[in-house]
Amino acid sequence: MFNFLHSRSLSCSCATDWKFGAKQFVKRLPDKVFVHCSERNMSRLTLDGVDVMGERLAQEVLEVIERKPNLQKISFVAHSVGGLVARYAIGRLYRPPKIENGEDSSADTSSENSRGTIAGGLEAINFITVATPHLGSRGNKQVCFYLHSFNLDSFLH
Repeated sequence: MFNFLHSRSLSCSCATDWKFGAKQFVKRLPDKVFVHCSERNMSRLTLDGVDVMGERLAQEVLEVIERKPNLQKISFVAHSVGGLVARYAIGRLYRPPKIENGEDSSADTSSENSRGTIAGGLEAINFITVATPHLGSRGNKQVCFYLHSFNLDSFLH
């Protein structure tokens, strides 16, 4: 399963671009992939914060997995803040490898059993982000210009 996430945007062009990309991906590999475009964090829901959006995405992924029980692998492709949301959700969905006979699971990374899984069974393949501020952003006095009813004069005074 490929999970496509778009950026923090109030316009629908970004979501439309992701849906177009997802369709092209399926068109090239119709029998090999299932693509899910996340819809839980659209429009004003992107203002709730990465943790809240990450919880919603994690729940959405679990619901998709429940509907598609034959899935074996998962990848995440995300843009901008969608990458932060995906990273948070992956952290919530990650299950560490099973430890057998009290051995340290980090000792042998070559065996298949030493890898953790996503949502209790899916093999993690790719985590791809584009223009995601994983290290934060410069400065903390940034102005949110994407709000349609923004009045700069009243904000500055």
